[in-house]
Amino acid sequence: MGIKINSMLSELLTQRHTKEQLLAILNEHPEWTEELIDLAVSGRHPEGWRAAWLLGFVADKYRLQQRVGELIATLPDKSDGYQRELLKRIQELTLNEEQEGELFDYAVQIWESIGKIPSVRSMAMNLMLAIIQKYPELKEELTYLLEEEYLSTLSPGIRKGLEKRVGQLLMKNEE
Repeated sequence: MGIKINSMLSELLTQRHTKEQLLAILNEHPEWTEELIDLAVSGRHPEGWRAAWLLGFVADKYRLQQRVGELIATLPDKSDGYQRELLKRIQELTLNEEQEGELFDYAVQIWESIGKIPSVRSMAMNLMLAIIQKYPELKEELTYLLEEEYLSTLSPGIRKGLEKRVGQLLMKNEE
């Protein structure tokens, strides 16, 4: 069962437009928001990635919140940049305990994939740290996730920022 996408929306997302142009058109067509979410979870290339990116600018959180399970479930089969955009959208939502567990598992998989681009790995680690902050018993997971093999492919800036966030989390949990 494929999703039926408005051909005008599909065409819009496959053509070159500035962010401002896209937002202006989408603001004229708020009825396209559900289709934008459908595209974001669909994996269609290149519309899906662009839809996930645009959702950060046009979608109300209520609509995304209703589809958070789908957003999480689609993470494994997406490309690096696509995963990063979906993780950004998920980060803005409220998750239940089961969704947090599923997201944590996917984030660990992304983090452990050292061939992935550093920005998606960093975003995955940020989400893991947020979940660990809520569930301190997961802190033990950090020991092996912060081994040199996982850090060596990061840029010095990303690595330093990550080390700072981890240090703050560990200090906060010790208080």
